[in-house]
Amino acid sequence: MRFASITFIACAVLIASPDIAMGASTGSKGSAVGSKGTTGKAKSSPAVKSKAPALPKSKAPVLPKSKSAPPTKSKSAAPTAPATKATASHMATSTSATPTSTNLTHDKCPTGVLSCSKQTKTTDHCCFEENGQYVLSQQWTKGLGTDDYFTMHGLWPNTCAGKLTPSAGCDSSRVYKKVEALIKPLKPALVTDMTKYWPSKGKPNDEFWGHEWSKHGTCVSTLRPQCYKSYSKNQDIVDYFTNAMNLHKKYDYAAALKKHSIVPDNTNLVKAADFKKAIHTEHGVNVVLKCKTNPATKVSELNEVWTYFSVQDLNTYIAAQPSSSDTCPTQFMYFKK
Repeated sequence: MRFASITFIACAVLIASPDIAMGASTGSKGSAVGSKGTTGKAKSSPAVKSKAPALPKSKAPVLPKSKSAPPTKSKSAAPTAPATKATASHMATSTSATPTSTNLTHDKCPTGVLSCSKQTKTTDHCCFEENGQYVLSQQWTKGLGTDDYFTMHGLWPNTCAGKLTPSAGCDSSRVYKKVEALIKPLKPALVTDMTKYWPSKGKPNDEFWGHEWSKHGTCVSTLRPQCYKSYSKNQDIVDYFTNAMNLHKKYDYAAALKKHSIVPDNTNLVKAADFKKAIHTEHGVNVVLKCKTNPATKVSELNEVWTYFSVQDLNTYIAAQPSSSDTCPTQFMYFKK
């Protein structure tokens, strides 16, 4: 019984003062650990406050025990801020800068840009016509159509200096000898219109159309496939001929002349001044008259009427002053076909 009481008292003493049981050497080791721990707290506390003020205080004591913790936090914090700044800077540039990149798609183009103007220096060739001086050539040829309308020769983009584009066209990868089979599946009504208003003399219509597309259509910078947001094969060809036909129908010169009592006549000559005045009165444009001399009669006969345009945005044609001269004399024959 006495032995049990002594044992109980000894256990109580051990629990109350563990240093007594561990001895002097263990206590010294314990002191060293305590010192190390104190030193760790002194160093880690400022680091946590300066580098990561948002970290909860409960996590601070973990830092000195884990050697990997400080590097992990410094690495993760460092790249985060620069990445955010770079992204913000990029966004500001892309949303506020004037479009100057290559091959913008139509939906990203600025509006109101007129070909051959100062505006074209700050945008892209998908947004305005690089060869921005257009000629609508309507012909008056015996055997082509009726006396009620002119027929189409072509819609020709020329340089802003008035020079011709290359005779072989501007894109050899899009040159086609014939185009009817390319247009018809997409817009059959267009082929019907072209057959009536864009006939050929001396060669099949399809070859004539292929020539006009390859030489002139491929030089329309806004119709390059890469300019479309969503390009359908041969859409560029359809758009070229559609624009040309729309212009031809809008500028109906035979009807305008008829309103001023100028009609085809195989006997009497018409004055060039009266002819041009009638067209200007009805359509507000100054045209260029092209004539050929009939080898049999030696009389100068009307051959073509040219109208010049600038282009705003993609397909808004604005009448411009001619950059070529008449080849018709002061009077000529406006013959019956």
